[in-house]
Amino acid sequence: MGILRALLLIAAAAVPVLLGASSRAESSLRFEMPDAFGQSTAVVYDDAGRPIGTARMAMRRQSGGAVRAEIETKLETGEVQSLRAELEPVSDGRELVLASQDSRSIGRNGELIVGMQIDHRRGRAVCTDSEQREVSLELSPGESIANVPVNLVLLPLARGAVQEVEFQFLLCRGEPRVLDASAALTRRLDDIPGHRDVAEIRYTFEVAGFLSTLIRPFLPIVVFWMAPDAPIPWMGHRMPIFPKGPTVTVLREGIALAELSR
Repeated sequence: MGILRALLLIAAAAVPVLLGASSRAESSLRFEMPDAFGQSTAVVYDDAGRPIGTARMAMRRQSGGAVRAEIETKLETGEVQSLRAELEPVSDGRELVLASQDSRSIGRNGELIVGMQIDHRRGRAVCTDSEQREVSLELSPGESIANVPVNLVLLPLARGAVQEVEFQFLLCRGEPRVLDASAALTRRLDDIPGHRDVAEIRYTFEVAGFLSTLIRPFLPIVVFWMAPDAPIPWMGHRMPIFPKGPTVTVLREGIALAELSR
């Protein structure tokens, strides 16, 4: 057992997710209705800047005003990660609330690496491992889990409306647990061709309690780039694509990697 897995298992015991809770959980997150809908294609780069795959991100309007967000990443080696979120309109259609999220990471031979399903209406989540074993957990009332629509979470920060945003992330690797995350603006880029303002945002995961100092170095730092005034603000992100990596940079087609890494 590696040190990271051992520490996370201990942390899960120290900060348990409530199992079998009787209260109905409901997402506390509210998002502005997107200004535009459509699909963006992207290129996936490795740490050396080599293209190693493609990605597709879509935001679609559904019947009744619901919105579906989809992200699919495919590597040349055959691995695929698919994520989807269903959002429902509230506040007379001016805002959205999460109804469900799900993700699947598939290996190069078609085998499941890890799966996740979240039903925000029922306040329940299910994690599935590579052996098809399922672990269910009840979500706390007022949870703010946003594994999929991170771009919607970060938009107020990119627009300068807030200084920091906090949300949660459901980690299905090993013992499932909910991690707190916080995001802040690191810099603004005003010299990207076609965009007068690009926000670079980083978010980190937090583990409460006495183990936080030991675990924090092993948790990834995720970077997002967003053009807040663009019809589709997302420009790219950098994060681990699978539970055990690799860390990749995904950039919308037409955006040069060198322009964002200066």
